[in-house]
Amino acid sequence: MNRGRLFIVMFLTVLVLTALPADSPVYAEKERDATPQPSLSPPCGDREKGGMNLNAEQKEKLMKIRKGFEDRQEDVSFSIKEKKFELVKLFREATPDRKKIEAKLNEIIELERARQRLYLDEFFQVREILTPEQVKIFTRQTMRALIRN
Repeated sequence: MNRGRLFIVMFLTVLVLTALPADSPVYAEKERDATPQPSLSPPCGDREKGGMNLNAEQKEKLMKIRKGFEDRQEDVSFSIKEKKFELVKLFREATPDRKKIEAKLNEIIELERARQRLYLDEFFQVREILTPEQVKIFTRQTMRALIRN
């Protein structure tokens, strides 16, 4: 591969990697306290905003949903970072193998798809514990978070 094509491939790969978020775009990335909370789930407790007015049972269920998804999302995020390091190693080889690089990119893309599906699953699971009025507020808040990110 000539130097020009190699530069273009590397540039596009870096562009793709920087476009892949470290966390999902459905997360509203904000300063968080010691217990990170996905913004997909409505805030509860002292952090509650937006008039959700969650009752005690909803808050408890929400915390369980958050914890379950948070753990799974962290696992996928770790795997993505691991694959990105492997990708960097492939690029640093004396003679990079395009097929290996493309295969590694595909692995990263599949992991990112899995992470996005987790956010979608969380969205629908949270909706199940909300009243119809809370669903409207939650959906509106989620859409705003999507647009911001």
